[in-house]
Amino acid sequence: MAQLQLVHCNQVGDIGEKTFELECFKRGIDFWVPSSSNTVDVDYAIVVNGQFRTVQVKATSGPSTYDTGSKSLQRAFKLGPKRNFDILACYCMDDNLWWITDNIDELPTTLKIATPKSKWNKYLNNWSILQGS
Repeated sequence: MAQLQLVHCNQVGDIGEKTFELECFKRGIDFWVPSSSNTVDVDYAIVVNGQFRTVQVKATSGPSTYDTGSKSLQRAFKLGPKRNFDILACYCMDDNLWWITDNIDELPTTLKIATPKSKWNKYLNNWSILQGS
């Protein structure tokens, strides 16, 4: 099978968003795509336990980098200082892994996720945040 070559970061983001939609379909999570141009920081809207929540999806591709200090594989997601969303879903395409959190205030500007000893691993494939109780 031919390797998919991504030439632009928008392609990675688009694939991440479509993969998020597919995962939501598989889990029975209803989502809406905002149509307003004022929702730059919001990719999706969902309802969790009767509350409206907004979701930002970030994606990365390519091999994970090896951090010699922690001796672990590392992925980085640039978030920036603006946080106009309730839930962050980060997708690593090559490993087909998701990190999903609603603790937005504790996130750094660049989220570096290292395995296996990352403090962020508690959010690994954490779809329960989107499914509610």
